[in-house]
Amino acid sequence: MTRLFLIISLAVGALCGPAFGVDGARIGVVDVGYLIDNSPQAEAATERLEIEFQPRQREVTETRQLLDALREEAAEVEDDAERSTELQRRIVEIERRLVRAEQAFREDLNVQRNIELRNVREDILKSVADFATAQGFDVLLTEGVVFASDRVNVTERILQQLREQN
Repeated sequence: MTRLFLIISLAVGALCGPAFGVDGARIGVVDVGYLIDNSPQAEAATERLEIEFQPRQREVTETRQLLDALREEAAEVEDDAERSTELQRRIVEIERRLVRAEQAFREDLNVQRNIELRNVREDILKSVADFATAQGFDVLLTEGVVFASDRVNVTERILQQLREQN
Protein backbone atom coordinates (compact mmCIF):
# COMPACT_ATOMS: atom_id res chain seq x y z
CA MET A 1 0.00 0.00 0.00
CA THR A 2 2.87 2.37 0.82
CA ARG A 3 4.48 1.59 -2.53
CA LEU A 4 1.24 2.37 -4.37
CA PHE A 5 0.87 5.64 -2.47
CA LEU A 6 4.46 6.58 -3.35
CA ILE A 7 3.90 5.86 -7.05
CA ILE A 8 0.66 7.83 -7.10
CA SER A 9 2.28 10.70 -5.24
CA LEU A 10 5.18 10.84 -7.67
CA ALA A 11 2.86 10.71 -10.67
CA VAL A 12 0.60 13.45 -9.30
CA GLY A 13 3.64 15.45 -8.31
CA ALA A 14 5.09 15.24 -11.77
CA LEU A 15 1.82 16.35 -13.29
CA CYS A 16 1.15 19.13 -10.85
CA GLY A 17 4.67 20.45 -10.48
CA PRO A 18 6.40 21.96 -7.48
CA ALA A 19 3.28 22.08 -5.32
CA PHE A 20 4.04 18.48 -4.39
CA GLY A 21 7.81 18.85 -4.24
CA VAL A 22 8.60 16.98 -7.46
CA ASP A 23 9.70 19.62 -9.91
CA GLY A 24 10.48 18.36 -13.40
CA ALA A 25 10.31 14.68 -12.50
CA ARG A 26 10.69 12.42 -15.49
CA ILE A 27 8.14 9.60 -15.52
CA GLY A 28 7.76 6.83 -18.08
CA VAL A 29 5.73 3.70 -18.57
CA VAL A 30 6.97 0.27 -19.64
CA ASP A 31 5.00 -2.89 -20.38
CA VAL A 32 7.22 -5.60 -18.88
CA GLY A 33 4.90 -8.40 -20.07
CA TYR A 34 5.25 -7.17 -23.64
CA LEU A 35 9.03 -7.09 -23.27
CA ILE A 36 9.08 -10.64 -21.91
CA ASP A 37 6.87 -11.89 -24.74
CA ASN A 38 8.82 -10.13 -27.51
CA SER A 39 12.42 -9.96 -26.36
CA PRO A 40 15.14 -11.92 -28.13
CA GLN A 41 16.14 -13.20 -24.70
CA ALA A 42 12.73 -14.88 -24.35
CA GLU A 43 12.95 -16.26 -27.88
CA ALA A 44 16.39 -17.69 -27.09
CA ALA A 45 15.05 -19.27 -23.89
CA THR A 46 12.20 -20.87 -25.84
CA GLU A 47 14.67 -22.19 -28.39
CA ARG A 48 16.88 -23.64 -25.63
CA LEU A 49 13.85 -25.41 -24.14
CA GLU A 50 12.84 -26.84 -27.50
CA ILE A 51 16.36 -28.16 -28.13
CA GLU A 52 16.69 -29.59 -24.62
CA PHE A 53 13.30 -31.31 -24.58
CA GLN A 54 13.02 -32.34 -28.23
CA PRO A 55 14.53 -35.83 -27.71
CA ARG A 56 12.12 -36.58 -24.87
CA GLN A 57 9.18 -35.24 -26.88
CA ARG A 58 10.21 -37.48 -29.78
CA GLU A 59 10.41 -40.47 -27.43
CA VAL A 60 6.90 -39.82 -26.10
CA THR A 61 5.57 -39.45 -29.65
CA GLU A 62 7.22 -42.69 -30.77
CA THR A 63 5.81 -44.55 -27.77
CA ARG A 64 2.35 -43.20 -28.55
CA GLN A 65 2.71 -44.37 -32.16
CA LEU A 66 3.83 -47.82 -31.01
CA LEU A 67 0.82 -48.01 -28.72
CA ASP A 68 -1.52 -47.09 -31.58
CA ALA A 69 0.04 -49.76 -33.80
CA LEU A 70 -0.34 -52.39 -31.09
CA ARG A 71 -3.98 -51.45 -30.58
CA GLU A 72 -4.62 -51.85 -34.32
CA GLU A 73 -2.86 -55.20 -34.29
CA ALA A 74 -4.89 -56.33 -31.26
CA ALA A 75 -8.10 -55.42 -33.06
CA GLU A 76 -7.02 -57.55 -36.04
CA VAL A 77 -6.18 -60.66 -33.98
CA GLU A 78 -9.24 -60.78 -31.71
CA ASP A 79 -9.95 -64.31 -32.96
CA ASP A 80 -6.59 -65.57 -31.62
CA ALA A 81 -7.17 -65.50 -27.83
CA GLU A 82 -3.59 -66.26 -26.88
CA ARG A 83 -2.09 -63.61 -29.18
CA SER A 84 -4.81 -61.12 -28.21
CA THR A 85 -4.09 -61.60 -24.48
CA GLU A 86 -0.36 -61.17 -25.05
CA LEU A 87 -0.95 -57.95 -27.01
CA GLN A 88 -3.33 -56.62 -24.36
CA ARG A 89 -0.69 -57.16 -21.65
CA ARG A 90 1.88 -55.37 -23.78
CA ILE A 91 -0.56 -52.51 -24.48
CA VAL A 92 -1.25 -52.04 -20.75
CA GLU A 93 2.49 -52.05 -20.00
CA ILE A 94 3.22 -49.47 -22.70
CA GLU A 95 0.24 -47.30 -21.61
CA ARG A 96 1.64 -47.18 -18.07
CA ARG A 97 5.11 -46.33 -19.35
CA LEU A 98 3.65 -43.65 -21.61
CA VAL A 99 1.63 -42.03 -18.80
CA ARG A 100 4.72 -41.91 -16.58
CA ALA A 101 6.90 -40.53 -19.39
CA GLU A 102 4.35 -37.84 -20.30
CA GLN A 103 3.92 -36.79 -16.68
CA ALA A 104 7.68 -36.61 -16.07
CA PHE A 105 8.14 -34.73 -19.34
CA ARG A 106 5.49 -32.12 -18.44
CA GLU A 107 6.84 -31.66 -14.91
CA ASP A 108 10.46 -31.29 -16.05
CA LEU A 109 9.46 -28.93 -18.87
CA ASN A 110 7.43 -26.75 -16.48
CA VAL A 111 10.28 -26.56 -13.97
CA GLN A 112 12.81 -25.64 -16.65
CA ARG A 113 10.38 -23.17 -18.30
CA ASN A 114 9.89 -21.42 -14.94
CA ILE A 115 13.65 -21.19 -14.44
CA GLU A 116 14.13 -19.74 -17.94
CA LEU A 117 11.25 -17.30 -17.46
CA ARG A 118 12.66 -16.12 -14.13
CA ASN A 119 16.07 -15.55 -15.73
CA VAL A 120 14.56 -13.66 -18.67
CA ARG A 121 12.45 -11.54 -16.29
CA GLU A 122 15.52 -10.70 -14.19
CA ASP A 123 17.50 -9.71 -17.31
CA ILE A 124 14.65 -7.55 -18.59
CA LEU A 125 14.10 -5.81 -15.26
CA LYS A 126 17.82 -5.08 -15.06
CA SER A 127 17.69 -3.66 -18.60
CA VAL A 128 14.69 -1.53 -17.67
CA ALA A 129 16.52 -0.17 -14.64
CA ASP A 130 19.67 0.48 -16.70
CA PHE A 131 17.59 2.24 -19.35
CA ALA A 132 15.83 4.40 -16.75
CA THR A 133 19.12 5.39 -15.20
CA ALA A 134 20.81 6.11 -18.52
CA GLN A 135 17.86 8.16 -19.81
CA GLY A 136 17.41 10.12 -16.58
CA PHE A 137 13.98 8.83 -15.57
CA ASP A 138 12.88 9.38 -12.00
CA VAL A 139 10.10 6.77 -12.15
CA LEU A 140 9.13 4.03 -14.57
CA LEU A 141 5.66 2.60 -13.97
CA THR A 142 4.97 -0.95 -15.07
CA GLU A 143 1.65 -2.40 -13.93
CA GLY A 144 -1.78 -0.97 -13.41
CA VAL A 145 -1.37 1.82 -15.93
CA VAL A 146 -4.66 2.44 -17.70
CA PHE A 147 -3.29 4.80 -20.35
CA ALA A 148 0.12 6.03 -21.39
CA SER A 149 0.83 8.23 -24.36
CA ASP A 150 3.62 7.37 -26.76
CA ARG A 151 5.58 10.23 -25.25
CA VAL A 152 5.94 8.43 -21.90
CA ASN A 153 5.65 4.80 -23.03
CA VAL A 154 9.24 3.63 -23.40
CA THR A 155 8.53 -0.06 -23.98
CA GLU A 156 9.61 -0.11 -27.64
CA ARG A 157 12.81 1.80 -26.85
CA ILE A 158 13.71 -0.76 -24.19
CA LEU A 159 12.84 -3.62 -26.55
CA GLN A 160 15.22 -2.12 -29.10
CA GLN A 161 17.93 -1.97 -26.41
CA LEU A 162 17.29 -5.62 -25.53
CA ARG A 163 17.64 -6.57 -29.20
CA GLU A 164 20.94 -4.72 -29.40
CA GLN A 165 22.21 -6.46 -26.26
CA ASN A 166 21.38 -9.87 -27.66
